[in-house]
Amino acid sequence: MFCEIDWSDDHHDVAVVDDNGAVIAQLRIGNDAEGFGQLLETLAELGSGSAREVPVAIETLRACWSHR
Repeated sequence: MFCEIDWSDDHHDVAVVDDNGAVIAQLRIGNDAEGFGQLLETLAELGSGSAREVPVAIETLRACWSHR
């Protein structure tokens, strides 16, 4: 499972895909603590209880950043 985030100033569009590239979750989160909390909850629910096990790639205007 992988998480992809399209970064924006006021919100972020998130897609979580499985190993085959099929979208298993899509959400829009706010650019605040509540939004990132929602993202972590979603990743934990989809993963094995831990959001830390999900690789994340973030697309910004400057570049793509990823964390595994």
